[in-house]
Amino acid sequence: MNLHLVNGHGVGRAPRSGQPWEQDDYETLVELCRQAQDAETIAAALGRTAATVMDRARRMLPVDERGLPRDRALHRLAEHLRDPDYDWDAAMVRSAPPAPVEHRVYRREGVEGLRTDELLAVAELLALLPHGGRQIRTQVMGRIERDIRLVEQLEARVGRLLVDRAVRLADEHAWLDERFESDHGYRHEAQHWYDPRPPGWDDDPVCGHGCDDARFVDLMPEHEG
Repeated sequence: MNLHLVNGHGVGRAPRSGQPWEQDDYETLVELCRQAQDAETIAAALGRTAATVMDRARRMLPVDERGLPRDRALHRLAEHLRDPDYDWDAAMVRSAPPAPVEHRVYRREGVEGLRTDELLAVAELLALLPHGGRQIRTQVMGRIERDIRLVEQLEARVGRLLVDRAVRLADEHAWLDERFESDHGYRHEAQHWYDPRPPGWDDDPVCGHGCDDARFVDLMPEHEG
């Protein structure tokens, strides 16, 4: 009497299930595959399960075809075996190329994408121009306030800028007062005056009324009456 092992699902266990595959097993699989035998027939001849036979057949395919569904492996292998030069043994030892390494680059845009120095530069401008730009002001200052170090840096930079601006304005006012000190807004004796450039100004040199040099701007007002 022959005894067949049965698992908990009532399916008979293949007699060679779990045993290593040998060269003869592969050659038998190839021969039966050439004969267009189905998975169950080949499995019975090898003492294996049909699922195992289909998995082995899939491993004998070219690397780029091993993603085929299991039940298509035998049919595809039979197609390759029609070519007498198909080397199924060599195909088995070839491994799939490594998966490409994905390098994700995250890029922040808008205010959140600004570097610290850029953020502080924008914040300085907003501090010196206290009107307008509500949306950008809210975004920039909101980010500044999240980091006490940025708050301190901004305070230091804006404070310095305000002092520098005050000094520059004072120098410019002194220069103007020196040249426009009469009731009419300019010196009576200075009918034709010239100064290379006011302190802190980047404009071209200027000269007074009647200046012969066309490059210079005539700043002297005309007499009334």
